[in-house]
This record gives sequence, C-alpha cells and structure tokens, in this order.
Amino acid sequence: MKPLEMIKKFSNPKMLMLTDQVLVSGASFATNILLARSLGLSEYGKFSAIILLQMFILSMQQASITGIFQVMFPGFDQKARIRYSASLIFSEVFFLLMLSIIALIANLAVPVVFASYQPVIIPGLLSIVLFLLQDYLRKVFLTKEQPAKALWIDAITNILQMLALAFVSIFGKLDLALACWIVALTFIPSVTVGVIWLKPGKPDISEIKSTVKLHKAKSGWLLLSALLQWGSGNFFVVAAGWWLGAAALGALRLAQYIYGLLNVLLQAIENYTVPKAASIHAGGKDLGAYLKIVFKKSLLYIVPLLLLLSVFAKQVLQLAGGADYTQYSYIMYALAFIYLLILTGNPFRVALRVHFMNKYYFTGYLIAAGFSICTARWMILTWNLNGVLAGLFLTQLILVCYWAIILTRKNIIAWKLFTSF
Repeated sequence: MKPLEMIKKFSNPKMLMLTDQVLVSGASFATNILLARSLGLSEYGKFSAIILLQMFILSMQQASITGIFQVMFPGFDQKARIRYSASLIFSEVFFLLMLSIIALIANLAVPVVFASYQPVIIPGLLSIVLFLLQDYLRKVFLTKEQPAKALWIDAITNILQMLALAFVSIFGKLDLALACWIVALTFIPSVTVGVIWLKPGKPDISEIKSTVKLHKAKSGWLLLSALLQWGSGNFFVVAAGWWLGAAALGALRLAQYIYGLLNVLLQAIENYTVPKAASIHAGGKDLGAYLKIVFKKSLLYIVPLLLLLSVFAKQVLQLAGGADYTQYSYIMYALAFIYLLILTGNPFRVALRVHFMNKYYFTGYLIAAGFSICTARWMILTWNLNGVLAGLFLTQLILVCYWAIILTRKNIIAWKLFTSF
C-alpha cells in the first residue's frame, strides 16, 4: 500500500474511532496491570473502589447528559447546534461541581465510612471529576464527527499517564495517593485542549436553563435503566469490597480487567451484528438463523481465549499482578463461565434491540438488579468470594433466561433454536 493511501485509510473517521477505542481500552488495561503490580493487593483494591465509583457516575452522566446530546445534536440546525453545545458544557461543569460538593460534605458528615481513604479523597475526587469532563468532551467530538480531536485528547492523557506512572514506579515509590495525583493531573492538558477546541464562549443563563430542562425531560427512564444495568452487573462487585475488604476486591477487579480485553471483541461483534440483523429483519428474512450463525462464529473466537485464560490462570495472574494474586486463580475459572454466559445472551440482546423491545430489556435488568440487592449480603457472608462469583453468574443467567423466554413467547426466536445454541 502506498504512503498516501495508508494516510488516507487511517484518517478515515471509522478507523480513527476504532483507533481511539483500542487506545482507551489498551491504556486502561496497561495502567491497571502496572498499578496492580506496584501498589499491592490491598491498595490496588482501594484504587479499584475509586474506579467503580467513577464508572457508576459515568453511567449517570451518559444517561442524563452525553447520551441525550448524541441523540439530540444531529436534529438541530447549525446555529442551534452551537448554542446547544455551548450551554451543555456549562451544565456539565455545574453537574461536576455539585458532585464534588456532595462528595466533600459526605466525607465531613460520615468520616468513619471513608476513614481508610482519607489520604486519597482530594486526588481521587479530582481524578474522577476530570475523567468525567474528558469523557464528556470525547463524546461531544465523536457526535460532531470530529474523531481526530477525540483521539488526540485521549492520546494526550493516556500516554502522559502511562509514562508518568511507569517512571515513578521504576525510579521511585508509587503509593495510592501519588497514583491518584498522577492520574488526575494527566487529565488537565487534554481537558484544556478539548475546551479550547470546543470554544464554548460566555455562559448564557437562559440557554443553560433551557438545556437543563430539555435533558431533565428526556433523561428519566434512561437514567433509571442505566442505573439498573450498572447495578445488576456491579452490585456484587461493590458488595465484595464492602464486606470482604480491599484485597478481595483488588483480586476480583484485576481478573475482570484481564477478561475485559474480551469486551472489546464482544462489543465489536455486537456493533457489526445489530445493523446487519436489523436489515435482515426489515427484509423479512430469518433473523433467528442469522443470530445462530453469528453465535457459532463468536464461539470460535471467544472459547479458545477462555480456555487459555483458564488453563494458565495462575501464570496470567502472577504475570499481571504478582505472586500475591495467584491464590485467587479460581476467580479466573469462574469468569470464564460467566463470559460464556454473556456470549450466549448476545443473540437475545440483539434480537430485543432489533425489535425495539426496550420494555423487556429494561425489565430483565430490573429483575437481575432486584436479585442482586436481595441476595448479595447473604451469599457473600455465607460463601465469601465464591458467593460473589456465584452471584455474578446467577445475575447473568437470570437475564439470559428471561430474555429467551420473552423472545420464545413472542415467536421471535424459537426455544429449540435457543437450546441448539
């Protein structure tokens, strides 16, 4: 391929978006591996708790701010887009300011709850706030079809972050507080560049009020659905940190990050499958047969990776985090079964999306979240970390079975087709 053709290919918007996703996923994986080895089991568990809180707030931000922006922005004319983008970033800053105030008040009101996190309250909160602001800017640039800018701000942060953490880890003493400060400060250059590119101008109070009113009206069900989806998948993980301590949470989160590389592949499969499935459904063809073919092909990619991670579980954990983590190798075996169940549920998830059956999508997560809330304490206190793993498996099993039953009753995917998977 000629140089000019290569430049043209890699400047393609789809290629830039893919590169950005690979960069973010790869950097997140590398950063967590580095911190798991440098901080040790217990301190890495505390860092994982901060990241879980960050992802929880991100799900709220996506449902109430960025997710709505991605849908609403294309429908405005050019002038309205400029006003909407400008007013929304001020709304985002207000959201983050209120979040910070609530967090600081909670720390002052019940310091005993955050006693072990006192040295990292400020850098941890700062890293969460700046992460959320950068994610907002990234989603805005992607929505505006400016993927190069999204890639640049992600590259600036992730490269600086990995270099700084690696340098301190090799030539100094990396503790949790210093790691949080590094993570927080490396967001500042990219956020600054992003805001400069966005050019929000001066705040217009009337426009900001109008934007807040619009998002409030649109975000109700989306926010509830996002919280349920997050809760059904993460409640047992959060509960593990609360009842079993930071070390157990650290081991569980490291194993999840290792398997998290499969999430990129699963997401890519779903992103390809959904539009193709929608086209097949619109054409009146056999959607179930197509989903079965996709599922079988997915097995060929995923199952060998699951087997490798299971067979070499101890070696992988030792390589990723060190000798202290090898005692938790059974987590790797359990996650292999959980990911196989997630893979089994993909055809049903796609079928629900194609048929716009959002009610049942929501209900599935409602049932799963209810199960998690009702059983987590008993299962964890009875079986410790094994109870967490069993809870994660049963939560996913509830989703798959419920969706399969609904689709069978609606004659969208026959039960015999499901069992043949």
